[in-house]
Amino acid sequence: MRVSASEVNPPQTLADLVERAHVIVEGTITSVEHGPSTKASEGPIQGTAVLNVHRNGIVKGFLTSDDVKIVVAASSPISPAVKPPNTQMMFFLESATQTGYLTCVAMAGLIEDGPGGLVTPLDPTQSTIVSVGISSPPESFDQLVDAVETLVK
Repeated sequence: MRVSASEVNPPQTLADLVERAHVIVEGTITSVEHGPSTKASEGPIQGTAVLNVHRNGIVKGFLTSDDVKIVVAASSPISPAVKPPNTQMMFFLESATQTGYLTCVAMAGLIEDGPGGLVTPLDPTQSTIVSVGISSPPESFDQLVDAVETLVK
């Protein structure tokens, strides 16, 4: 039997996504590794992966390091092997259950500057979130950053 899951309460607008995030980071993925265990005595667990991200900027919140570890589902279509080097991404984050890790606040919590425009690669069906409720929707990554900075203020 195959089961499909969806979010119970996904954000409806970019403003909603900004409000839910404790930290918003601009950055690039440098590597992907197996996800952490929830217990110190256990090894990596199946079903999660960690995106190692080098932050280029912080739009909201505070981080103590230039490098961030973000836990995502292992089935996420994210890998430096399939992304062009230096692909710009914006991560809408909150603390993960594991100390020292963050996680996206929603499936739309990662927005990428793709060849076809702004997309949410963790769930491409939510890519329209970047334009809902905004009078002048961002068409480029720089415009997305400006829109998010305005919403943070």
